[in-house]
Amino acid sequence: RIISAAGNSGVKFNLNDVDLYIGNYQILKKGNLNKYERALNKRFGMHFLSCTVARLVLQSPFMTKRLLKIASVDKNTINFVVELLFDEARLTIKETFSLAFKFILPFRTVRFFSKSPAFSL
Repeated sequence: RIISAAGNSGVKFNLNDVDLYIGNYQILKKGNLNKYERALNKRFGMHFLSCTVARLVLQSPFMTKRLLKIASVDKNTINFVVELLFDEARLTIKETFSLAFKFILPFRTVRFFSKSPAFSL
């Protein structure tokens, strides 16, 4: 898209002279597509996953109501979902299970675990 936009802008350039970086990652070298590095794929894969989870929670009326109910006893959950949406939080296996249990378990159980210092979901 970036190269296409540059070409559509009317600026004359030779694609064989183009090096394109996104952050520290070189995408094009002399007009040829480089293989994406594992770190880049992993980072954007995690970004996509975290944004998808946040959107699922925030776009569904049922899930949004449940999130607000959970937030009444556990403020960290709503903060975490918003941070996921803005790519400020990291979705780990532990966090995934924690969110799943908070949305699946009956609210009384979630409230019990949130008030009990020995347990944390």
